[in-house]
Amino acid sequence: MGSILRPNKISQIGVHNNHRGLCGFIDGSWRKATDQGSSCGVGGYLQDIDCNLLFFFSGPSTSSCALVCEYNALFFLLKSIGDSPLIHKKFTFFSDCQELVEAINCLRITLQVPWFADSSFLDLIHVVNFDFVKIHRDLNSKADSLARQGAQLGNMFSTWC
Repeated sequence: MGSILRPNKISQIGVHNNHRGLCGFIDGSWRKATDQGSSCGVGGYLQDIDCNLLFFFSGPSTSSCALVCEYNALFFLLKSIGDSPLIHKKFTFFSDCQELVEAINCLRITLQVPWFADSSFLDLIHVVNFDFVKIHRDLNSKADSLARQGAQLGNMFSTWC
């Protein structure tokens, strides 16, 4: 007897089958400030075409809003790739943040997105060969979990596998 796949499982299979090169998933976890302070974290990972884990990261963020938290996750991943031998590979990055995906894709065309003021970020998005794709939140659960864990950490943790 065959099994029936849920729609998000079908989409997940599509995400993994429709990319070329290496895949990266990023997320940010941002909570409004409370009496105990804000709780922000970033997380993400890279995997090869066979879904083997290559790299992952998780750590705190001092972001002022959710969008900046997502941006920080992307920036950390780009810096990590920029410092690695993988810099000349082709990547597909996935995020569940529509606003960030649109801003990056627009930036690559117009270079007029005002909140990208860091020149090292601009250099990286022109050096690292990547496509940036919006995926449904359900398909980004591993990166989301790493970001939520990162909010509880004192320092950034990252490792190449």
